Amino acid sequence: MKNLYEYKNSPKINPFDNSIEDQFTLGEGEAYGVEFFIQKRKGNFKGWIGYTLSWTKRKFPELNAGKIFYPKYDRRNDISLTAAYDVFENLSLGMTFTYATGLRYTLPPGQYIFNPVGISGNDEILLDYGEINTSKFPLYHRLDLSANYSLKLNKADINIFLNLYNVYNRKNAFAQYVVYTEDDAGNKSAQLKRISLFPFIPAAGVSITF
Repeated sequence: MKNLYEYKNSPKINPFDNSIEDQFTLGEGEAYGVEFFIQKRKGNFKGWIGYTLSWTKRKFPELNAGKIFYPKYDRRNDISLTAAYDVFENLSLGMTFTYATGLRYTLPPGQYIFNPVGISGNDEILLDYGEINTSKFPLYHRLDLSANYSLKLNKADINIFLNLYNVYNRKNAFAQYVVYTEDDAGNKSAQLKRISLFPFIPAAGVSITF
């Protein structure tokens, strides 16, 4: 892949001028892997299994000291399993399970204290960033279940459905960041905070087509 763009280190975007183009740097990359896919399409029991093993890399002269790094979406393993079973003509049950390697991100491996010159000013804690995207989010996995009941009333097709998303309420990480907490003595310490999306969500509804 040629002519890829990424933000420069510490971009400074000024909304009052046209400097946004100056905040990007140009590089190249590559992606490769293999995918396996098996599907059953006939009978009361249907479904498929998919597995992907992949790599993707980037190289930017102005990023990561010019060394090759893995971008955010370098996800080594990805497994998907989908199954559906027709209990009888009008009722079907479904299941989807997803398992994947966590996305990459840049986590500062340490911190240091900057002491200002002079007699005024407070000590400032600064993060010490290393190479790009050397850390990974925890493994991602989720189970969804569904049930669909269909019937015909006069000329209308009625479908009643129940969906259960993220059945076991897995808190998959969407973002992580560092914050500082201070104790009663004024000592500061860094803590890693995590944001997760899509907890257990039940949904039910009726659709009518006529």
